[in-house]
Parts: sequence; structure tokens; C-alpha cells
Amino acid sequence: LTRLGKLDRAADVLQQGALRGGEHAEALGAQLRSVKGLQASLAVGRQALEEGAFGKAKRCALEVAGGGVSEDPEVWLLLARAHLSLGEHVEAAREAQKAIALDADTLDAYTLRADALVGMGLAEKAMRLLRDGLQRDPDNEAAAAALRRLKRKAAGHARVREELQEAFRLRRFEAAAALCAEGLRLDSDDKRLAAGFYADRAKAYQLLARSRARGETRREREDAAAAKLGGGGGGGG
Repeated sequence: LTRLGKLDRAADVLQQGALRGGEHAEALGAQLRSVKGLQASLAVGRQALEEGAFGKAKRCALEVAGGGVSEDPEVWLLLARAHLSLGEHVEAAREAQKAIALDADTLDAYTLRADALVGMGLAEKAMRLLRDGLQRDPDNEAAAAALRRLKRKAAGHARVREELQEAFRLRRFEAAAALCAEGLRLDSDDKRLAAGFYADRAKAYQLLARSRARGETRREREDAAAAKLGGGGGGGG
């Protein structure tokens, strides 16, 4: 019962056994105190999560899991939520997967793991996971909304990337920097995508500084790039 997270039922059984007395009464009493400690830790952890004390929630969830509650998906979800709130995406994804393995119909675990995967730069994998979850529960609005949100972000990133490539090709470095900022606004939680936009923004500023150091005006730079491309030449830096 403890392993499955049925702590109330486990406490009742142990209490009844301890009250009967006998040679095992002392051992049963010790087990009862342990179960009550797990109940208290679980309650404190849930309250801590609600109050934004994520480190405390994480410690409590670890205590409960380490105390023998290993097959209750809700405990792993609590731990995953704490990890995610602390920005620990790899750990959050791992614990959410444990919840899914224990109960594949727990859609909250799918959406939570998807959020963690996005934080790891794995948006495509997150979308596949959400689609798998929605096959089990097509009416789950939270999972459906998360999938729609990721699809919109993916489309937005694709558009920004295409426009960014064109801006660099035409040496429109001011526009390139602005597009990088737009890409970051679309989703700064995806660390891999964000790193790409930060790198491209730095590149745009560097190329702009070089252009200004050569004494080029914006119009001169862009007209020269257009003329070069129109003549069949390659892009410049």
C-alpha cells in the first residue's frame, strides 16, 4: 500500500495491527510512524509547491519517494513540477516520464514533460509526446492547448528564421537584430532556439559595427548588397 501511495489505507491497516498487540505490535507501531511521516511530508510538499517554495517541495517529494512511495504517479508529478519550476528541465522530464510509465493515462504528466522538453530545446519531441497523449484522451484541453501553442511557436520560428536569413543575405543588419529579438519573444524557454537567436543577434551587431567602421551608410550597404546579388554574386559580410 505504501509503495502505491495509498498512505491513508496503509496507516489504517498498521494502526489496527498495532492495537491488537502481540509480538509484532512494536514493529507495526514503527511502520505506522513512518507512514504518518510520509503523509506529513507529502502534504507539506504540495503546500510548498502552491506557495512557490519549489526547493522545499522538491525536498519533500524526494523524502516521500525515498521513503518507499515508488509507484504513485502523483509523487513523481509533484517532484517533476518542483524540478520544472526550478528550471531543472532534464530532471523534470525524467520524473514526468516515471509518472507516465506508471499510468500512461495521466495527461498532466504528458504536458509537464512536454514543457520540460521544450526547455531542453526539444520542441519537436514535445509535440510528438503531446500527440501521443491526445490519442489516449482526445478531449484533454490542457494537452490540446499545449500542442496548439507549440505549433504556433514552431510556425513563428520558421518564419523568423526565413526572414533572418534573407536579412543577412541583403546585409540588412538592423533588421536582422530586430528579427532575433522577435524570435526570442516568441519563446525564450527553448534554450537551444534562444541560443541561436542570441548568437545571430551578436553576429548582426558585429557586422553592423564593421560596416560603420568602413564608413558605409545603411543605404550604401544595402544598395551594394542588392547590386551584387542582382549581378549574380554571392552575399557579403
